[in-house]
Amino acid sequence: MALLSLLLAISPVERANQLYRDGKFQDAFSIYDSLVSSGIKNPYLYYNLGNTCYRLNKKGYALLYYLRAFYYIPYDMDLRHNINLLTGEAVSKNPLLRFLKKTLYSMNIEQWLMLFLILFALFSILISLFILKRVESFLWVSLIFLIISFIPLSFSLYWMKELNSHQAVVVETTEARSGPGENFQKLVEFSEATPCRILRREEGWVLITRGGGSGGWVKEDYVKEVNP
Repeated sequence: MALLSLLLAISPVERANQLYRDGKFQDAFSIYDSLVSSGIKNPYLYYNLGNTCYRLNKKGYALLYYLRAFYYIPYDMDLRHNINLLTGEAVSKNPLLRFLKKTLYSMNIEQWLMLFLILFALFSILISLFILKRVESFLWVSLIFLIISFIPLSFSLYWMKELNSHQAVVVETTEARSGPGENFQKLVEFSEATPCRILRREEGWVLITRGGGSGGWVKEDYVKEVNP
């Protein structure tokens, strides 16, 4: 009886985590997936589901859930390592680009927006004090805060653009066609776990493109949007 009460007290996430540790990946997947399907949006739930999919050799779905977690916790080094492992993205040799990406990924969109609002509020207060007191130092410090605020604003706009860019993942290997239907010519094969962007939807088909510029129409069941 006491054991039954203990099992009932364990949350679904804790049960799934234990099943994952025990190597029962399919059972863990069932719980994680049911939680996500119920509408729960949590980066660590996405991350755990991504790990479970990877263990089950569902690499397309693993990348999908890693990318969903990434928008919330881009600063997680293990998460970024897993994404790079699946996409094959190489670390840039340009030190400036590496610095910018490291800075960008140090916070998510909400944190960058909050930093911008704080800096802009400080600018507003100081410029108001300058108008009232006519103390020149208030003007110069307010301008410094204004200039600095453009950094988090720029990063926030970048994240907004990414969130609304219809980024997607090919979750199963499939062939792209020249039009939305089986009767159209085959163009190119998209491998599982290929990042892409959705351009159009039409009658159960989606027009996608990947980084290299190639693209085509695939059945929508083979492509899942990162930010649905």
